[in-house]
Amino acid sequence: MSGFLAPLVITSVFGGVVSLDRTCFGQFMVSRPIVAAPLLGLLLGYPNEAVFIGLVYELLFLRSLPVGAHVPYHPLFPSLIAVLITAVTARFGLGTVQSASAAIVLSLPSAVVDRIVDLSWRRSNERLVTRATAYVRLEKFRAARAVHFISLGRSFLMNTVSLFLTGIFLVSICSSIFSAFPRFSLLLAGAGVAPFFVGLAGLTSGKVKGRAWLGFTCGLVAGVLISLGIRL
Repeated sequence: MSGFLAPLVITSVFGGVVSLDRTCFGQFMVSRPIVAAPLLGLLLGYPNEAVFIGLVYELLFLRSLPVGAHVPYHPLFPSLIAVLITAVTARFGLGTVQSASAAIVLSLPSAVVDRIVDLSWRRSNERLVTRATAYVRLEKFRAARAVHFISLGRSFLMNTVSLFLTGIFLVSICSSIFSAFPRFSLLLAGAGVAPFFVGLAGLTSGKVKGRAWLGFTCGLVAGVLISLGIRL
């Protein structure tokens, strides 16, 4: 674990801070992957690869919007985890571009973790909102502000800890795959090119799910065949 502890801590703390932009504070769109991923890439020393990752995830989840009570999948966690995987696994000789492509595929499960954490925070925050509203009605504005800061701290801790644990799990798996199965790593890198994400983008948009799943499957097969050197 010592080999990736420093970038893991940087990613976790950075993600915890940036996640506040989503619902707690500001909403300056810093939490979008097109911004967050390159910023983390600068911190970890892989800015070019991080720009590529941010662009892919931004296009991938561009139409996944919070409408009403719907909480969609958010690309913040997977984009940051992908940058972390790229930084840690670059030493295996796969090449940073190939590492970034494979990291995008392997970081996708963290979108589920992101959504679970977001939903958990929203539920726990409902009690704080009720308390803050009561303080405002009683004109206890300092107490209401204190509740707001508690909410900020809770969001930061939940996102930081979940990113840390998810990072340990996914980076450990990716490191094992990249070191033990270099050919499979190249296959994953091939699967990370456009055909795979064209289908997945349709799936995340929430429209015509049957066609989206078909596009997802065809894109994955095309990416695998391309990575194996088979011309379509």
